[in-house]
Amino acid sequence: MRLLAFLIMISSFFIFGCIGVEEMFLEPTTFGLNGTIKSANGDPIPNARIEMISNKTYFTYSDENGMYMFSNLTQGSYKIRITKEGYKDYNFSFVFYPGSYDWNFTLVKDCLYYEVPLKRNYLVRYGYNGTLYRTNLTCDLPYPEGSMLNVSFDGTNKNTYYIGQNRMVRLSIDNLNQRYSSIRFHFLVTLNGTNEIRIFERKETTIEELSSMQGYLQERTITDPATGKIRKIIDPNNERIKIVAEEAKKRANSSNVWDISKEIFIWLKTNTSYFNQGGVDEYVQSPSEMMESRKGDCDELSYLYISLLRSVGIPSRYVEGFLAKENETRFVRHMWVEFYDGEWVPVEVAGTGKVEDEVNFNFGIERNIHVPIFTEEGTQSSFERTGCNYRYYNQKPEISNYAYYTSFPLDEAYLAVCKEKEGEKRYITYKKE
Repeated sequence: MRLLAFLIMISSFFIFGCIGVEEMFLEPTTFGLNGTIKSANGDPIPNARIEMISNKTYFTYSDENGMYMFSNLTQGSYKIRITKEGYKDYNFSFVFYPGSYDWNFTLVKDCLYYEVPLKRNYLVRYGYNGTLYRTNLTCDLPYPEGSMLNVSFDGTNKNTYYIGQNRMVRLSIDNLNQRYSSIRFHFLVTLNGTNEIRIFERKETTIEELSSMQGYLQERTITDPATGKIRKIIDPNNERIKIVAEEAKKRANSSNVWDISKEIFIWLKTNTSYFNQGGVDEYVQSPSEMMESRKGDCDELSYLYISLLRSVGIPSRYVEGFLAKENETRFVRHMWVEFYDGEWVPVEVAGTGKVEDEVNFNFGIERNIHVPIFTEEGTQSSFERTGCNYRYYNQKPEISNYAYYTSFPLDEAYLAVCKEKEGEKRYITYKKE
């Protein structure tokens, strides 16, 4: 009896023991995955969501050191999805077999990048030259602070005065005795590495706060040199302009100056185009004419944008000057706009890129290719400057304006426009992140 019990015990051990050993040597069916989530700069990214998607979805978050871990996932095909606010989503598919995987992932910021020089050296020389003949010449011209004036002969009266903050000079030349056969005078503006790109940011300024700046809210006129007729060149009371601006204000759904100015700028870039006739035609379209043609040069686009801004109560003004791009030698007179948001914010209205790029790169960015020589100061006198006038006998003088410059970019970098939780953020970086 004892022998029988012993044999049954031994048999049971082998039967159950064999089952246990067999299970022990079955192939494993699960795997583990761990690693670190980093930025393009190699910095750890915390709180990134890592999803393993198959017939079920498993997820975890990276810790403060960017580390994550999955364990005991069933083998098979998975889609890996990694998301983090401000970064582009990462998606990857892979067939996982049993084992342990140590994988690190890199996330790149959800940004657009624009190449920019942080600083610029330039030297700009502009002025007038030509043949005088028997002439009395008078010129009233901007004379920027820090610039130098050179006149080709001594018999020139020079008187400086101001229009607002703008220094001006009146040059008077009497050549009725034909002492001089030709004339050349020029202004020299030099800037060595101090003109930096600047990014402006949205403030909490509302339209109601700026109602006292009436000089920058009113309509303005010019006298047509060909006909002598007075024409509205800033026209905020134009009915069509008011309708467009009010619709943009509704789309902005805000009383904030920045938001409304940006929405009006989007309308301008969507519904008009830059067109330069190359200086052949000196006629400047009025804002009402621009509403019909929908194309114009920097002056005409500036006047239209100012009119749109002023029509909803946003103070704005023009800035006159030059573009000092590298590899340019021709005369490039230019105009851009500034609106007031607790400070004067520059807007380049003459760009020709996609609307998104125009908003990112030309709205609220102080460009170091801009060389300002005159800024509107909120009165009609800014629009009544006459330049050069002359009284001649027998033969009309042949006088033309010109500009020459050299321009060298310094410290090449990127303007990054990145999506973040609060909205888009713009900043300067030396490499794409």
